[in-house]
Order: sequence, then structure tokens, then C-alpha cells
Amino acid sequence: MRFDEPTLRFLGVVFQAADVQTACARVEALLHAECESTLVVHANLNTVHRAQSDPDLMAALAHPAALVLFEGIGLKVARWLVTGLWCPDTNGTDLVPAVLSRRRAAPLRVALIGGARGVAVAAAEHLQASQRQILIVGTWDGFEDCESESTLLSALAEARPDLVLLGLGTPRQEKLGARWLEPAGARVVWAVGGLLDLWAGRKRRAPALWRAMRVEWLWRLLAYPRAYGGRYATQGAWLVAQVLRAWGRAARRRWLSPSAPSAAVEPPARRERVQASEAD
Repeated sequence: MRFDEPTLRFLGVVFQAADVQTACARVEALLHAECESTLVVHANLNTVHRAQSDPDLMAALAHPAALVLFEGIGLKVARWLVTGLWCPDTNGTDLVPAVLSRRRAAPLRVALIGGARGVAVAAAEHLQASQRQILIVGTWDGFEDCESESTLLSALAEARPDLVLLGLGTPRQEKLGARWLEPAGARVVWAVGGLLDLWAGRKRRAPALWRAMRVEWLWRLLAYPRAYGGRYATQGAWLVAQVLRAWGRAARRRWLSPSAPSAAVEPPARRERVQASEAD
């Protein structure tokens, strides 16, 4: 499937450049379109870093029916440092409820897959109580219920969901999402990470002030140091190295072709246009 929004390429991944409002309208349109199924992915630093050494994950992100949304302040700042462009980004924690709360002529049929035993059920109860425009047609945990893919996919086909929310963690949810697109029978399969745990009350989200300051990552690090400390250090160092490498390539190009404009920073007249980055 091809999408109308402009795309950008950064660190080997092609993203759809969209703010929350645009992404919400796009997903809503996909939920009502009579076309092939779509995989929606929020690709943040963790996703992009893992994809560098995981060909199957990179293939899932490059799937023709994948809508890959740009997410996270880390990637956003890195791309600005490399290209001079400030790219809109989205996060699933805000976007998924925005889509589910839209008014519809008929309830949206939703299936939830992921989390430990009981998480999907608790998340479904939360959703059913807070979102009147949806109908939960099935819940499956991310462990025992996923052991037999054929059994799960048969149950999904029988449930006939419009939307499948996959909360299996990266890279598992992206790989399975790409593989399940056709047999699941849903219009949209959406990789939502730990969102089911938030809805089920198993994890907490950063307070609104931290989110407004764009330091939700820091709150997660302080709240869950074991889960995020090592990952943030490793992936942060890798991202800094990519920025320095891109600067080095741009400096070499300027030295070899002094009259040519820098490839790292776009001319001011083009700063507002979202286009493919040369940092790959």
C-alpha cells in the first residue's frame, strides 16, 4: 500500500512523517478502507537500533503494507542535528486512544493480544468502560495463547476484528504483525508496545508535566532503572555515533567539493519541507 503523507528516510528506515492529527486521520481512513490490511508501527530509537542487526525486523519495517510512524525525542533531536529539520512525531500511547474515541456509525471491533496472563483482559475492561465506540471481540495473552499461531489466527478470523492491537514488545510484535497481516483478517494490525500494561494498571505513565517537557524517557529511567538503564546507555551511545558519522561524511563532502552545499543541513528555504534524509 502507498500512503499520501511525505516520507523521510533516517538510519535505514523509511518513516511516514505525520503529526498526531494527521496520523489519526490516516489510521481512521484505513479502518474503513476496502483494501489490504495495514501494519501500523511506531518506530523509536529502540526499534531502529534493533533493526540494524535484525534483518527480519528491518524487513517488517520495510513491508509494503506498513505505516511506520516516527516516534521519540531521541530520534527527533538526532535527525535535527544531522539535517537541520524538525520532524513531527507521534506516540502510540496518545494516538491509539485518539483513534478509538472517534465517533462511528457502528462500533469498531477490536482484538487485544499481548502481556502476561490477565493483562489483555484487564486492558479490554478498561477500554470497554472508557471507549463507547468500540466492541472487544477477543483477548489473548502474549505467551501461552501465542504458542500456537494457527490456533490463534483461526480464533482471530472467527472474531472478525477491524483492529488488532499487538502488545508483544519490539521486535516480536513487528515481525508477527507483518506475518499475520493477511491471516488475521483485520483492516489494521497495530503494534502498541507496552500500552496494554498501562491500560491494565500494571505500569504507570509519566505525569503530564514530564510529558509536556518531552522528558518522559527520563521519568521511565528513574521509575524503572533496571528495565531501561542499560538499553538507554547502549542505544544512546550508538545514536551519538551515527550523528558524528553523518557530520564526518558531510565534512568530507565539503572538503572534496568546496562549492557544493552541505548535505547534512538543508538550505533555509527548504527547512519546512519533510523529505528523505541522506543520513542512512
